[in-house]
Order: sequence, then structure tokens, then C-alpha cells
Amino acid sequence: MTGRLLCLDSCVLIYFLEGGPFGPAAKEVIRAVRRGRAEAVISTLAFLEVQVGPYRKDYQDLADQYFVLLQELVNCRWVPLSYRIADRAAQIQAEHRLAVPDSIHLATALESSAGVFITNDRDLPAIPGLEYRFLGG
Repeated sequence: MTGRLLCLDSCVLIYFLEGGPFGPAAKEVIRAVRRGRAEAVISTLAFLEVQVGPYRKDYQDLADQYFVLLQELVNCRWVPLSYRIADRAAQIQAEHRLAVPDSIHLATALESSAGVFITNDRDLPAIPGLEYRFLGG
């Protein structure tokens, strides 16, 4: 992981913020990025996915905390959905029949030249030029 550009799936952020069985692994990834052992890109779609839980439960204070915490992640660059990413996502979705969010995350990784996609989704297809690393091994 050291020295490579990472792309973080939304589950990494959710486990980082909320804990759970993969919370420690997610915290280690974020810690490595914060300490400069790696840089990360994250689709702004992940921001949306993280915020759904607090809003669904009507936890405005928690949504506000997440809003601030996510913006302050050091050595992370938030990547908005662009026409190029949307087009690449459409190609990935057409070829692999993935859900739109998964296609967008993978396209974000590829268009940002991230070599590693950190996730917990073991059902993602092999994508040339992209290596998967899974939380918890």
C-alpha cells in the first residue's frame, strides 16, 4: 500500500466512521493515508453513501459531524463525477453488469490513475490496471 495511489470504496469510510467488524482495518487504511504512507482518491459518491445512514435515522448532528470529518481527511482528494468518469462507468457497467455505484467507484479509480481499490466487496470483477485490497485481508 505504501507509495501507491489508493481509491477508497464507500465501505472503507463507513467502517472508519461507524466501526463494525472491519472498523479496525478501515481505521488502519485511513491512518496510513493520514500519515502520508499513501495518498487516496475518493468519489464524491462515497460521501453521499456515507451520509445516507445518519439522515435515514434523522441524526442531523451525526450527519454534520461526518460532513466535517470527511472534508478534513488528509492526503485524500475527493473526485467529483465528471463526464469522463460517467462514460468510463457506463463502459464498466455494460461489460460487467455492475450496479451504478460500483461502476462509478471503479471508474473513479481508473480515471484518477489509482492502482489499488480498497474495498470489502469480493464480488467485483477483475479490471485491467486495478488491484483490489480487501479490508481484513
